[in-house]
Amino acid sequence: MSSEDRGRRSAGASPELGIVRESLTSVLAPELVSRILFDALRRHRGGEMPRGVAELGSFVEGPLVQVIDEELGEQAAASALEQLRPLLYRIAQGVGQSAPPPPRRERTASDQATRRVSSSDLGSGVMIVSKSRVLELHLEVSFGARLVADTTDEGRGLATALAHGPGLWVLDAVRAPSVTPLFLAEQLGQLRPRRLTAIWGSTRPYALLATEALTAVGLDPVTIDEADRVEPLMDLVSMFLSS
Repeated sequence: MSSEDRGRRSAGASPELGIVRESLTSVLAPELVSRILFDALRRHRGGEMPRGVAELGSFVEGPLVQVIDEELGEQAAASALEQLRPLLYRIAQGVGQSAPPPPRRERTASDQATRRVSSSDLGSGVMIVSKSRVLELHLEVSFGARLVADTTDEGRGLATALAHGPGLWVLDAVRAPSVTPLFLAEQLGQLRPRRLTAIWGSTRPYALLATEALTAVGLDPVTIDEADRVEPLMDLVSMFLSS
């Protein structure tokens, strides 16, 4: 694991980003906020999560406002910035913030899926197969408390996730996991009822192999090109959460 990825694991999704999301949700539909935040996060420094007040301000005044402008127009972007600037000031002053969550423990291969296993509805979560938690964090920030996501890769964590089976599996071909597409497809193909599968980064080599392997076992993955607009992934997760 790279030092960059370790930093993401320890930092997690900042509570300040949650406050920004809540502020946007007060004036925009939650589904639209999810899409805007996800798109903005992937544009921020190669997908890195904003850390600290300065980076949060740069994220809001840069990628976030840019995406709002593209989605809703210049006036909406200006209004959003006018609403968020006082919020950024209060965050910088330590006012109006939620209590920070306890430090997130570094998870080992044996307990990657602990949250999923302890869930009262084991089929309702989203499992991301990736070498990095970047996609998980982006989705958690975008959807807020509506989404329970986790990330797994090769090892006992994957075996636990397969045994307890979240309902939606997203294969992250942009940050391709070490588990082979053939093995993963064989395991997912045995689960009943059938799981919904998606592949993020559909033009990547891992995605091409995974699409072939999943199709061969009777699964029909939704393939999404990360270079395109993010609506297909957002719509898929929203549909899954509302089903």
